[in-house]
Amino acid sequence: MSDTQTPEPRTDIALLPPVDRAVVVLKSTETEKNLLALVERTKPIGAPVDKAGREEVHRAAMDHKNARVAIQTAGKTAREDATAFSKAVIAEQDRLVAINAKEEARLFGLRDTYDAAEATRKAEEERKERERVAAIREKIDAIKSLPVVSAADNAETLAATLGDLRGFEITFEDFAEFQDEARAARDASIASLTAMHAAASAREAAEAALAAQREEIERQQRALAEQQEEIARQRAELEEAQKAAAAPAVVVGPNEPPPEVVGTVKSAYDPGNWRDCNPPPIDDTLLEFEAERKASLTALDQPRQRAENAAVAYMLDNTPPSPLSESERRVIVAPESGTAEDGSQVEIRIAPDAPEAVSTFFDAAAGPDTTVEMVTITRDEYDSLLTRVHWLDCLEAAGVDKWDGIEEALRINREGTGS
Repeated sequence: MSDTQTPEPRTDIALLPPVDRAVVVLKSTETEKNLLALVERTKPIGAPVDKAGREEVHRAAMDHKNARVAIQTAGKTAREDATAFSKAVIAEQDRLVAINAKEEARLFGLRDTYDAAEATRKAEEERKERERVAAIREKIDAIKSLPVVSAADNAETLAATLGDLRGFEITFEDFAEFQDEARAARDASIASLTAMHAAASAREAAEAALAAQREEIERQQRALAEQQEEIARQRAELEEAQKAAAAPAVVVGPNEPPPEVVGTVKSAYDPGNWRDCNPPPIDDTLLEFEAERKASLTALDQPRQRAENAAVAYMLDNTPPSPLSESERRVIVAPESGTAEDGSQVEIRIAPDAPEAVSTFFDAAAGPDTTVEMVTITRDEYDSLLTRVHWLDCLEAAGVDKWDGIEEALRINREGTGS
């Protein structure tokens, strides 16, 4: 072929699809035509009747067999060629692959190493981000929980906490994108702590006032107890002086029995006298001693008098009123009794001019009065009631002076208790 000759176009069998390649290898178009012609040629042959007929049938069958064997041989040859080609392709494939297999593995190893490092880096960044957000959330939760944590604090501690929270600055460095949430939590906690501080201050002020009032009452009670001891001592001295003044001066002979005392002055503190505000008998000796006693009482210091007045005022103001009217009140107590000198029990009778609250007890023998309410009290309650009813009169009978201070003490006591 010369250089100027144009090659005829031809079809490369390797480029054909598998079905078309099989048609080319087996020459299917021509073979199909020959087979159809062979079939048409042998169709007229019938059953043989003689030896010549048998020979004709045999030759026709052999023609079909030869055509079949030729097709199978061509197919086997094509398959063997295809198998050899396949093996050659596989071998060539392996040879070619081996050329760059190591380089491929090396490059993929580099890539996988980078991917693993990148995954580790991303995981570390995600962990740090979670920890950062959790730390900010913890700060915000601490701000929100301040009112709960400070619930049991006193006013001073609450004031310090409130001052620290008000001075706490919400910055981007501490709270980043959660600044708005942190400010809202701080403002809410400030409002709650402000209300708690006001309530705690009011409560502590009330407790302090109550403690001061209790301390003042205890101080007044101690002062009153001291004054009562002093009065009791002076009463004992007065009673001894009265007994000494009332005893007659009789000279007793060596063989004479002790003189009989005809009359004595009853003690000024006998239940029928001092308790019911009846003054003792008065003679010249008693008048002289009474003047000395009043002078000694007048010399008592003003703080003692003020303390006693305040104690009396507190007792009067804190004695609950009876829900019954004066005419409906009737007190029933166990009958009073005493012991005579011979050891026998005698009944103590109340003086005729005793207050109704005391004298009505002795009407109990006539039976209960259904028109009034009957109240039973103990002996201690009866003594307390009698003491409160006759407090001022009995102190006056004992010589306590300056009763104009009682009204002032009552006023001060009412202002101090807020009544």
